[in-house]
Amino acid sequence: MHPAVRPFPAPVTGGAILDDFWVGAWVERELRQARMAALPLEGDWKEGAGKESLRSSINSVADVMPSSSAWSKFLDAEPLALSRVGDDLVFATLGRGVYRISANTEEFWRAPYPEWPSLSKIASRDALVSSNESKEGVVMWSEAGGMVILDH
Repeated sequence: MHPAVRPFPAPVTGGAILDDFWVGAWVERELRQARMAALPLEGDWKEGAGKESLRSSINSVADVMPSSSAWSKFLDAEPLALSRVGDDLVFATLGRGVYRISANTEEFWRAPYPEWPSLSKIASRDALVSSNESKEGVVMWSEAGGMVILDH
């Protein structure tokens, strides 16, 4: 088991195991910062930068990324509903789209962010909260109860 460390100075909002990696998402809402990264399941993870480093990096060209990562990505929207589908990762970014990527970040497909006009009065922000693989495709659920099935 890994010792307790914080690879990135923000709360973890989701994750999934792909191959020998845990792919996680971090969101710092106050600073409007989001990252996704793959951390190896074997070996020790290192403590990452502090929140002050993240705050200082906002207006610079140097992005703060999760420590110990095999790869990491700066995200321009909040990542939602991460899950493993086959050998890949499916996730959404709030209001932007739904993506399927490989363990090494190769993008297989992207789809528009689902909308449910009939549910718009139930939730002003219809965030996706879950995604699962079924024989019909990738099933995504919204906070307000909307459901959509995307092709594998």
